[in-house]
Amino acid sequence: MLESKYQKLQDILRDLGKVVVAYSGGVDSTFLLKAAVDTLGAENVLACISAGVAEPSNQLARAQKLADQIGARLQVIDTDELSDPNFTANKADRCFHCKSHICKILLDIAKEQGFDHVIFGTNYNDLDDFRPGNRAMKSLQKTKFAG
Repeated sequence: MLESKYQKLQDILRDLGKVVVAYSGGVDSTFLLKAAVDTLGAENVLACISAGVAEPSNQLARAQKLADQIGARLQVIDTDELSDPNFTANKADRCFHCKSHICKILLDIAKEQGFDHVIFGTNYNDLDDFRPGNRAMKSLQKTKFAG
């Protein structure tokens, strides 16, 4: 059963073609990055990681090492969360604003570099939780651009 789920993921990735992976170095995005590189080849995958103030500093070095071990090209992006008053207000929806900003940056990178899609890894169990960041991704899900 696990093998068939992985094959389904590979089929989805093949249908997507060239992808930008929103990469944090966590389990979900690292698994997705590895699957994408193994399925599509490193030349068709770009991992992007945020180096903004909302990210733990030790996470970046660990994530860079993992991406290197996977053989993925990694681009570090500065998200400058502190320039967004919706984020600095520190309300319950701050993750929505932060993730929306990151999503827009990743979509721009994908368009500029000729990638077809931006993909995110998440746990299935998290889809029904209160996750403003997931809501941000969903609001941009239908964004289309010419590669």
